[in-house]
Amino acid sequence: MTLSGLEYPLKSYILKLIIDDVSAMQFHTIWIPVTWYCVAQALTFLLWYSFGWCELRYMPQIKKDIAAKFIEKIGLYDYHFFQEHQSSTISARIKDAAKIMPRIIELSLIQPLHLIITVIISIALLFKVHFIFGLAMFVWVSTFMLMCYTRMKKVSLLAKAEAECEINTYGEVNDYVSNMLFIKIFSSFLHEKSALKNKLEKLMHKSITTASASVSYFRTQHFIFSSYIVLCLIGMVYCSAKSIITPGDFALVFMTNLEITMQLFHITFVIREIITDYSSLRQALSILEYDTGVQDKPNAPTLVVSEGMIQFHNVKFHHKNSIPLFLNKSITILPKQKIGLVGYSGSGKSTFINLILRLYDIMDGGIYIDRQDICQVQQDSLRNAIAVIPQDISLFSRSIMENIRYGRVDATDEEVIDAAKKAYAHDFITQLPKKYDSVVGEKGNALSGGQKQRIAIARAILKNAPILILDEATSHLDSVIESTIQRSIAELMKDKTSIIIAHRLSTLLTVDRIVVFENGNIVEDDTHTNLLEKGGVYKKLWDAQIGGFLPNGES
Repeated sequence: MTLSGLEYPLKSYILKLIIDDVSAMQFHTIWIPVTWYCVAQALTFLLWYSFGWCELRYMPQIKKDIAAKFIEKIGLYDYHFFQEHQSSTISARIKDAAKIMPRIIELSLIQPLHLIITVIISIALLFKVHFIFGLAMFVWVSTFMLMCYTRMKKVSLLAKAEAECEINTYGEVNDYVSNMLFIKIFSSFLHEKSALKNKLEKLMHKSITTASASVSYFRTQHFIFSSYIVLCLIGMVYCSAKSIITPGDFALVFMTNLEITMQLFHITFVIREIITDYSSLRQALSILEYDTGVQDKPNAPTLVVSEGMIQFHNVKFHHKNSIPLFLNKSITILPKQKIGLVGYSGSGKSTFINLILRLYDIMDGGIYIDRQDICQVQQDSLRNAIAVIPQDISLFSRSIMENIRYGRVDATDEEVIDAAKKAYAHDFITQLPKKYDSVVGEKGNALSGGQKQRIAIARAILKNAPILILDEATSHLDSVIESTIQRSIAELMKDKTSIIIAHRLSTLLTVDRIVVFENGNIVEDDTHTNLLEKGGVYKKLWDAQIGGFLPNGES
């Protein structure tokens, strides 16, 4: 496309030659510039066709590569990043980057180069006609570029503020949509509507401020453009009257000035687009500046689990800007042992699990599985050795078959169905209109809590990893289904090292030992019977149970 910058000046010059030949009645030589004009027209067609083909061929590939790079990058981030950023904001920024970056490349490189080539050749041609026209064009273009730079700096700052406000506002809109159930339950529609209206009004005012600055600039530019063209036309009429320029020169000077003026006027809109897009792109690129956190060591080996022993050795850890949860903590979970974790919310149970999964890196000490430091092995191999049934089940907006198969992607349909049967999910799945091909909706919202939990259990059964973690795995099940599922889970835990987080302490009566957490520390570690006899924290928790659950509160 940059070569097309030659198009207009050269065609204008050829047209000048044709007009001069017609004016001088030299029809015997007019075929030469006419031929050159036809050749230029054909070359113009080929250039634009080639540009269109390249754009169609490579732009989709560039967009795909940009999105793929972003997805690869954020996949390396630790769990903190996803706790601190809304998923909708992350996906919106990936989309913005893939859409905006190719356009900025075109707007900021290709179109300016096209203009520069056009201006340079045009000024050279005007100098050839008469130095005053070339000088006028040079001074005019220089003045325009200086004015454009100074005025657009202000517009750039306003556009940046508008882009930041837009991202925050539509993040609130997404929050509103995703929490619609709670808005209805708490009758908060009017409150949320009012809050969003204020956000949208704030965004509107910022948009108006940015647009007003741009309109004021364009109004000034249009006045100056018009004045320049009028003065140029007066000068050409004077030079024609004095026979300083030919009719062809008149046409060349006027068409060239008009074209350059129109291109400069167009480039102001392009610059505004660049500024707006760059402000959005800068927001999108900001997610690439995050520290990747937990990373594999170079040439890290694969974790090999033969027994399933887990050891914490002098572990120190705390979340960012929070009190320490573990200080020189050491604990050993023997191979194929079943242990329960109990304690009030926030006592450190989930953090204990997350450290085993290496969602966070510890500050000091070491965590070992079968005497292999989990910080020294590949993260994927570590997590492949652990099956997790979380309390808050989040499913992909895909079919039930795909969601269960996520436990082992190479599993056959028969193996998936067998796992669903063992999780007592097969009956309700077969009652759905599309059975295993039924799509579960965003985060599995088309299913009940109990149904989602059974899908998660089926996924863990299919994975059949040597280490099993259950975080309130039956909390959403009714008592009849739970008793059935418990037998399935007991079968699943055979010959596996199993860690169970439970608020319903009665579900831990069959485990080998119970670990009690309080304020980020392990305060007790023994069997259910021995812990009751000791009369410590666990005894208080057991006595305080209401309906088999721990009360909310601190001891």
